[in-house]
Amino acid sequence: MVMLPGHLSLSQEPREFESVFKMSRKTFNYICSLVRNDLIAKASKFAFADGKILSVENQVAVALRRLGSGESQLNIEVSFGMNHSTVFQVTWQFVEVTEHRGIQHLRYNHWLAQKHDWVPGFMQLRVLQDVRERYEAKWGEGGAS
Repeated sequence: MVMLPGHLSLSQEPREFESVFKMSRKTFNYICSLVRNDLIAKASKFAFADGKILSVENQVAVALRRLGSGESQLNIEVSFGMNHSTVFQVTWQFVEVTEHRGIQHLRYNHWLAQKHDWVPGFMQLRVLQDVRERYEAKWGEGGAS
């Protein structure tokens, strides 16, 4: 089982993991590596309902499940054993950190593209800003609605 009430157990079984998170474990670990330092620097002590502190991996899993599943926030809260504000805050912080990292990544790649005289089409996309705008439109900036 991937989700246990009150705790997060990331399955070692690739198919089960991929069915829940819609990505490979390798991709999940890569995303965690991209946001790890920023999430740690924010020093937020998010916790499950039983008081156990969420690791970076827990935070990423909650946010990805919330953003990618289409499930209601209530279902996410129940599956992870968390309260409403924690699910919201973890997701919001992940969106902010991911946007910040993504913009840095795109700027670096844009600089690299100019230096090497190539500009791939993906650099022109505003995917991360679109995700943030959609999240803000549905949930409001910085707080649950």
